[in-house]
Amino acid sequence: MRKAGNRALLIVVVHCVGATANAYIIVPPRNTTGLEGSRVHLDCEAAASPANITYQWFRNGVDVRLVPGLMSRAQIATDGALVIVRALRDDTGWYRCRPTNGIGRPPDAEAYLNITCKYTVQL
Repeated sequence: MRKAGNRALLIVVVHCVGATANAYIIVPPRNTTGLEGSRVHLDCEAAASPANITYQWFRNGVDVRLVPGLMSRAQIATDGALVIVRALRDDTGWYRCRPTNGIGRPPDAEAYLNITCKYTVQL
């Protein structure tokens, strides 16, 4: 504190060290149509502080890790994207991404994935 004449002047300096914030979605997944047998990419990029984000994906309300056969053809990338390497018609449905860093309630975002058939026409 410094005195300026008859008045006192108080200077306060605040440093925010280690501020924390729950995850929030920067790039949500978008409705996507893919061809059977093709590679399909559903985005879900998030930010948080601390940035130790993990991603969980659901298909029609079920954790993708529990959907029979899906994770043998798919992976969750470090940026949060769900990548299905060889899409099947059965992969059609609602996909929900939920990023978290363990702080607060995790956000989520949903998109519809439509997988269409490959048609071959013979004349």
